[in-house]
Amino acid sequence: MYEVTPLQLYSLTERLKLPEPTCDSGDVKKDIGHILDFITRVKYLKVHGSTDPVGTSNIDMSQLKFDLSLFKSLQCLEVSFSIALQISGIDTIKQTMDRITLHYCVSKIRVSIIL
Repeated sequence: MYEVTPLQLYSLTERLKLPEPTCDSGDVKKDIGHILDFITRVKYLKVHGSTDPVGTSNIDMSQLKFDLSLFKSLQCLEVSFSIALQISGIDTIKQTMDRITLHYCVSKIRVSIIL
């Protein structure tokens, strides 16, 4: 099982929004092709967040948005301490998924009863 934080996934999601090549750019610091290749092969992923701020910053990992659509081979996903509504790409990966486990990911539950 590969473990990441919401901050790492948020950083990757934001990097992919930039209008720059992801590989073969000639700049080693900007070349993330090897990371993208690895991500497409991951089968088991654990995203472990926290309710504590990151270091001395005011970043709340549970509030960060991130995209899972690049995880094309994902079969098992475990997410903790991250708001489920901040996660995108679930529709893309759901055809390969066998199990999704969420721990401490719901901040409010709204129940509607239709009569």
